[in-house]
Amino acid sequence: MLKISKSAIVSLIAALAIVLDCGHAAAQTSQGDSKSDDEQALVERWYKAYDEIIDSIQVSCSTGNVPTGSANSSIMKRQTILTLNNPQWEGRHGKVYLWTDEGRPITLGVIMSANVKTVPGQRSVAYEFNSLAQGNVVGSRFDEVFWKCDKPGVEWKQGLTDVVPSETRATRLTQMKAYSSWGNR
Repeated sequence: MLKISKSAIVSLIAALAIVLDCGHAAAQTSQGDSKSDDEQALVERWYKAYDEIIDSIQVSCSTGNVPTGSANSSIMKRQTILTLNNPQWEGRHGKVYLWTDEGRPITLGVIMSANVKTVPGQRSVAYEFNSLAQGNVVGSRFDEVFWKCDKPGVEWKQGLTDVVPSETRATRLTQMKAYSSWGNR
């Protein structure tokens, strides 16, 4: 059974809410009014800027008690998994990246920007990183650590593999309730 910390869940839900809202607004925009070519070109330049920033970031993960940077620590590879564009919500756009190690998700990162309401023509850039690893995760840029997750982002727990479903409905319900409470331990 997989257990994720409450703060990781809150962060992921917030990131997904932004992603879904951006995707919803982008779908509405594509159905309704279309962007000018200049606006689309500007967004594309920002997407390239996000990729340049992310290219300069290294994410490393240690397994168990192995310190980051040792022989058993690995450097993650990343891929873009989603592109965000929501012109109706303060002109927000960005990208969602996933760092993996041999196909296992290790870190989820979002970089996005929005118009600054008080200063026309300026944008505010924000990013967020979430650990999906069992070991410690460190993010660095230009050899300086900017993010360190000392606790595992996920924790595996022993499941109820030896439980045989009861033949009666009432007992099965009791078993399901007991099983669902395992996530809170």
